[in-house]
Amino acid sequence: MRIVFMGSPAFALPSLKRLAQSRHSVVLVVTQPDRPRGRGRRVGAPPVKEAAESSGIPVMQPEDPNAEEVRGRIEEANADLGVVVAYGQFLKRALRSLFPYGCINVHPSLLPKFRGADPIRWAIYAGEKETGVTTIFVSDKMDAGDIILQRTVRIAEFETFGELSERLAAVGSEVLLETVDAIERNEATRTAQDYEDATYAPKFKPEERRIDWSDAGTAVINRVRAFAPDPGADAEFRGRGLKVLRARVLGGGAGETGPGTVIEVGKDGTLVVATGQGNVAIEEVQPAGRRPMSMLDFINGYHPRVGEKFG
Repeated sequence: MRIVFMGSPAFALPSLKRLAQSRHSVVLVVTQPDRPRGRGRRVGAPPVKEAAESSGIPVMQPEDPNAEEVRGRIEEANADLGVVVAYGQFLKRALRSLFPYGCINVHPSLLPKFRGADPIRWAIYAGEKETGVTTIFVSDKMDAGDIILQRTVRIAEFETFGELSERLAAVGSEVLLETVDAIERNEATRTAQDYEDATYAPKFKPEERRIDWSDAGTAVINRVRAFAPDPGADAEFRGRGLKVLRARVLGGGAGETGPGTVIEVGKDGTLVVATGQGNVAIEEVQPAGRRPMSMLDFINGYHPRVGEKFG
């Protein structure tokens, strides 16, 4: 099949690579425009653009994929199928109608659960034990199209957003190729989503990254995992900002020490903080203006004391 691939971040790379190495043909890649990125705000290309150009696949970077001139270019590509993986733009019916076999999307959740822009973070934040990947036909409503294939993935106990994203990207590429093959054979099933079971996963607001040490330890850990490795869960130590990148739950409770209080500092790199219910062992942090560091390096450099508090 001749395919127009639409995607932007690293999550989409395994899917693009798997399609490019299959018997199908990726005839055009549509991705986001180059934008300022990182601390230096240097203009950088989306990972999908770099991968496509290195493979000799033509690339478009429209601000609006639904613009008339963009539809004309896609129509010239004479593609059978549109494939969307983390593109970040809504495709109107006029654009989708250019593909005889329709337009499909790879979504990293078990739809209709966690529709929206941030399903992986929400699954971790909510303490889910499993998530998955779903391929759907793109419809007039975001992430609401008919389900084609779905695969469940277990979430490891202390798995971070970054780690789970990599696994789901790989699984998603497998499910995508199975879906494209099924569509080519006219064997793709369509199962309508149950709207009553739908939940939503909007982008998190910056203030939602802040750790509340009065929460239960499991909730603190889920917040840390959901924002690791980037942008990190926000805390304070000695009045300065600090990101917590990795931690795990321990037993016990806050008792008289109060949430956020350091209750143990070990020469082996152990630093235990009390929460509203249970304690957590912090394992990796990033002080403001510094690189990420292990807790052993943090202890040796900052010398935290029992009784001090994280804000």
